[in-house]
Formats: sequence, structure tokens, C-alpha cells
Amino acid sequence: MPLTRIAFLSLCLMGSSVGSGATSLKDSPSVEKRLAAAKTSALKLKADAAELTAYVRDTDRAFPEKMRILKDIHAADETLAELEEMKKVASPRQADTIQQVIPLTQDLVENARDCLEHATAIDGPATHETRAEYLAGHEEVVNHLVSQIVEALSGQAK
Repeated sequence: MPLTRIAFLSLCLMGSSVGSGATSLKDSPSVEKRLAAAKTSALKLKADAAELTAYVRDTDRAFPEKMRILKDIHAADETLAELEEMKKVASPRQADTIQQVIPLTQDLVENARDCLEHATAIDGPATHETRAEYLAGHEEVVNHLVSQIVEALSGQAK
């Protein structure tokens, strides 16, 4: 009879870990690397938004390298895809962090693309002042998203 109880408890425990989507209670080093990459990507996109806003405000500044910014956006997209895959091997704590970081990073990437598009627009109805105001607003959004990502990742490190 005790063997049956042990077997039943084992099956219950196995079932609960399978249902959670996270396969390990221990933090995965590969997930930690991807989360660190998410933070790095966020900080790069924040710097890119600031650079684009400064360029539009001061036309004497050199234009930021569009290809570098596009690479930063692409790297953030890749990190998103990798984080999505990492959910399978993440600890429950890491999986929770990933769930917080993914939508914030998606919004960040979208805003970074908008910043780049508006900063590089050559023609259109927008005046220089309007474009500068628009980018300043986007920069604020980017800064807010980055601070939320960093906060989520800082809470994860506990």
C-alpha cells in the first residue's frame, strides 16, 4: 500500500511540472543569457531613439547610422524569438520574467521602428518641429518601456 501512495504522489508531481510549461525548477544559464541579451537590446534601442531625436532637433548633427539602428532592431526581434523558445527550458521564475519582458520588448521594437521611420522621412506634411515633437514623444515611450524591462529583469535576479 505505501508503494501505491508514493507512485501516486510521484505521478501528481510529474503532472504538475508538465502542465506548467516550465521543465525545471532550477534557473537555466541559457535563459539567463537570453534575458541579459534582452536588456542589452533594450538599452541599445533606447540610445538609438535618443540619437534620432537629437538628430532631428539639431540638423547640424551627423545622421545616425541607419544600418546600425536596423541591426539593433533586428537583434531585438531575434532575442524575442529566442525568449519565446526559452520558455520551454526556463525555470518557473524565469518563465514569469519572460512573460513580462516579451510584450514590453515587442512594444519597444515597434516604437524603435517608428522612430527610425519618422527620423528618416524625407518628404511629407510633417514640419521639422512636428517631427521633432513626434520623436520626442516616441523617445519618452521608449524610455518608459526600457525602464519597465530593466525593472522586470532586476526583479528576476532576486
